[in-house]
This record gives sequence, C-alpha cells and structure tokens, in this order.
Amino acid sequence: TLSRVHDAVAPAGVASADRLDVAVDEGPTGWTLRIELRAGSRHWTAGDAPAPIEGSQSAGRRVPVRIAPGRVESGWLRVVVYR
Repeated sequence: TLSRVHDAVAPAGVASADRLDVAVDEGPTGWTLRIELRAGSRHWTAGDAPAPIEGSQSAGRRVPVRIAPGRVESGWLRVVVYR
C-alpha cells in the first residue's frame, strides 16, 4: 500500500501535497487510508484519522517533497491503513 500511495503522490519521484486526495483511493478493498506528508514544519493530511484500534497498521518512508515551484525539501510520507 505504501508503494502505491507513493506512486500516486510522487509520480515523478517528488511528492506533492496536491496529490494526497487522489492517493487516498489506493488502499486495499475494505480498508480506509489516512495519508500524512511532512516537510520541515509543514504538514498535510488526507483521509480520516483512525480511532486508536488494534486493526490499524502504518508504514512510512522518506521522500522529497515539493513545497513550492522549484523548491524541494526532504520529507516523510506515512500511510495508516484501517478498517
């Protein structure tokens, strides 16, 4: 799931917060996604925050994030999958 979300958020290798809403649909059937993208002090999210339940799983990875035209910073992409 993290790989599919990454491909949707960063199709050219650089993540864009504008693509988070599209990536929410990349989860497995019957599961809901919460996507978080951070770069420096900036933070973007898509999807509902899950209740603290045992059935949720998360994964993350470092990604370059476009924060403005021609400006890219190191960031973190995190995906939470839950029912």
